Amino acid sequence: MRGVRGLFSWARRQGAGAAPGSQQVRPLTRERVQELLRRHGWVYETDSDGDLVGRWDDNLVTFMVRGGSQEILNVMGYMIEDLPMERVDEVRFALEEWHREHIWPTCFWRENDDALTFSVGASHMVDWEHGVADCQLDQQVACAMSTIADAFTDVRDRLGLQGTDAGR
Repeated sequence: MRGVRGLFSWARRQGAGAAPGSQQVRPLTRERVQELLRRHGWVYETDSDGDLVGRWDDNLVTFMVRGGSQEILNVMGYMIEDLPMERVDEVRFALEEWHREHIWPTCFWRENDDALTFSVGASHMVDWEHGVADCQLDQQVACAMSTIADAFTDVRDRLGLQGTDAGR
């Protein structure tokens, strides 16, 4: 399975010498996103809402097709770690710093149901109202997954977290 790190350069190379069919603009569909994931050999599941969910680089990533005409692709990730509420100010600072220096992804935190922990998430959303070519879809997913992974690495580094059990 190809890792997230090499995906962005792969998508750029594909776009540069893309076959004519890959540049044909067609409506966004969940099936096209599934095909993209299969093409890369990525394992995913479909949740009860029909969203595509997988785990990459110790992060949970969901691919959601939304909008009145199903024209919006939102790639949303969550760090696997749940963090104690005592660390929320550190995370707020880390996310503010991230946003000062980066356009993508949009990072956030949310309190978990137990009210003792919170999760860190990030989202990269594009509205494909007029359709999308395969090479553009590859580029969005590459950008989303690599920048989400980079943002979470930055948060983990700033908080001194090591691996997936650090927040537990």
